[in-house]
Amino acid sequence: MGESCKRHPQNAVIAKCIACGEDICRECRDEFGYFCSQECLQKTKGSVDPVQKAKTKKSVEAGMRMERILSWSAKIIGLLILIGIGYFVYSTFFSPYGKLAWSWNGDMSAPGQGIAVIAPGKKALLLNGSASLIFDGEKLKTANTLGYNDLQKLESCVGLVGSSALLQGENSLGLLSADGALLWSKEFKDLSILQLAAGDEQVIALLGPSYRALAKDLESGSIDSKKAAKMPQPFLLCLKAGDGSELWRKTLQKNESISGLSASKGLFACSGYALDKTGEPAGFLRVGELAKGDTVWQAKLKDESGIEPFFAGDAVIFESGGSLNAISLDGASKLWSFKLGDSYLSKEEMAVSGDSLVLLGGKGLACINLKEHKTAWEIALPFTASELKVDAGKVLLLGYPSEGPEPQTESAKPPTVDILKDGDLSSAAILNKAAASVKRSKPAVLAFDLATGNELWRKEGVYGELVCGDGRIALISDTAKTQLASMIGGTLKGDMVVTQLSASSGKALYTSSNPVGMEPPYAICGNALVGMVYDRGSSVSVLGMGKAPPIQKLGFAAFKLK
Repeated sequence: MGESCKRHPQNAVIAKCIACGEDICRECRDEFGYFCSQECLQKTKGSVDPVQKAKTKKSVEAGMRMERILSWSAKIIGLLILIGIGYFVYSTFFSPYGKLAWSWNGDMSAPGQGIAVIAPGKKALLLNGSASLIFDGEKLKTANTLGYNDLQKLESCVGLVGSSALLQGENSLGLLSADGALLWSKEFKDLSILQLAAGDEQVIALLGPSYRALAKDLESGSIDSKKAAKMPQPFLLCLKAGDGSELWRKTLQKNESISGLSASKGLFACSGYALDKTGEPAGFLRVGELAKGDTVWQAKLKDESGIEPFFAGDAVIFESGGSLNAISLDGASKLWSFKLGDSYLSKEEMAVSGDSLVLLGGKGLACINLKEHKTAWEIALPFTASELKVDAGKVLLLGYPSEGPEPQTESAKPPTVDILKDGDLSSAAILNKAAASVKRSKPAVLAFDLATGNELWRKEGVYGELVCGDGRIALISDTAKTQLASMIGGTLKGDMVVTQLSASSGKALYTSSNPVGMEPPYAICGNALVGMVYDRGSSVSVLGMGKAPPIQKLGFAAFKLK
């Protein structure tokens, strides 16, 4: 079948002439039937063996079917190759994912900068010190233009009161509504805000003498004893969230000190210590009413709590005696206790999601059912986690395996963009001779099922800060440029790299770089990753060329996510 027809050399042979056995092609068949010429057709008229004719016809039809199959197969393979090439070109050069969706440039020199997530995954309030903006997951709009004096002493957004953003400075408080309007602000002269907590309808703060008010000389750091004697004792102050009016204040005893404060469910909880008659500190946990400030109950602690108490489920949770403990809101019963062992627990190593409290401690990773007051699961984890997040029914950890080489030290340079894409961090030492001797352990993201504790997936060779929300997972990192020419003779500004991981498998969906830097706080709203952005300027190149202008804050930007 691979031979060419003698009458039509451009055609392949499909059968043989019934009369003489000569090769015929499709064009011959269309002209003479299953004969090679008119002579053979006339010569054998009426004398062709029907059986032989049927066999020949069957052979021709089989050949034609195979030809059609091969033709369509070649077309399908070619189409798949074109689709693959098209996807590569699109994802590399034209895909919007990981790219800048929008940016807002403004004066970022004023205080009062921050991002408050008003509705998780849906709405964020952006503050630059002189204006407030709202991003609803799709569009960015200016909500209110605020006077510089309104926010000049409110340095950062520290949390939410209902759907309003709470702002705090060294000695000032303020509240912005969900539409960006400044509801109220207060300044406490000669005082500092030492602790701050927000309930649903009240804001409670611990205030004490300001260091600036007590200091003889700010440069020497000495304290004016006469000023100190006249200053009031630290006190708890509760404000009405709606208008900032004072509800009550309670002065602490001279032998008391508060180190942790929280508020929720119409109550506040504070932990600290009080000196007994012998001068020894004794830890305490106190729970009171937010509306009036009256103490509901107080308990002695074996030692001062390492973390501030907090409300979760139907309990007040605190650390004492090497355990994490929960007491009912009325103080009548101890609901559960979880042994932490020798590990030190910080607030960043815990996360509450619905009726679950996830924490790093004990054997490794554990989940406590806040509704049933018992440990839901606990697993041994040979993993040193630097970040813990809970989102969309998954527990996410970022860190290093505990076994194997020590993690990369702070002095080592971060990997380049191409190495981030390859996921092979060990090769970063090639571009950084100073860090070539540093032992490296590939960082990883681990995902666990919140309900069962089963490991769902792990992604090794990642780098950056873990950000998640609304079922999306992203890593943000600053890294060195990959252009060798820029590294040798130009200037090194660096790139911001965004890598989005699949929530179902941990697979990297894309890795995209941008010369604009981004710093926390971050927020995921809709299909966008929002943060404060800045121009890093240029650092000196390898050959010592180039200038190093200061870092300049630009405003806010959003990067598109899948």
